[in-house]
Amino acid sequence: MEKKYKAAVIIGTFSTAAAAWSAATAAIPIAGPALADTTGLTLISIGLAYSLSALYGKRMDTASLMAFSSVVLGAVMGNLALKVGVSLIPIFGSYFNAATTATLHAAIGWGIYKIYEEDRELKDISRNEFKKYMEGSMREAEDNVEWYEAKCSRLSEDNKKTLKNLQKKLKNKNLSMQERDDIDRKLEEIFQ
Repeated sequence: MEKKYKAAVIIGTFSTAAAAWSAATAAIPIAGPALADTTGLTLISIGLAYSLSALYGKRMDTASLMAFSSVVLGAVMGNLALKVGVSLIPIFGSYFNAATTATLHAAIGWGIYKIYEEDRELKDISRNEFKKYMEGSMREAEDNVEWYEAKCSRLSEDNKKTLKNLQKKLKNKNLSMQERDDIDRKLEEIFQ
């Protein structure tokens, strides 16, 4: 499986996990998005960065993790006020928060993809540079969300269950590289 396709699967998997998290927290108006959303989404974003780093054979050291975390926290916080307000609207609030979060996380993923494709390191990217990478990745992000949803809709019920379990596991930032590689191989099998 080519690297871009693998990246698309990883990004789609994490974007979907982030969307599900955001939809669930939006069910608790104001407090859900304000408190639980940011923490959970930051952890999911870090997991996304780890998986893409593994795909490229990059190591997420402390400097990379700290730089990336501050950038992601800025992106997540940028949407917070809107998400808190929309969470007051039953059903629509959850849907809106999920859709916004899926695209945001896909843009984060495609930004990382472009950085690694240029053979750069996350720790060397400033907050403003990463923001530009994300903004330049919005079209890919929107396309990826649609592509991933279409792929998932054609999966068997067993593969959908397996995928959900893998998404839950991927949220754990303490996974070893071997565990991430195993999950990536399982994702490849599901999406072949």
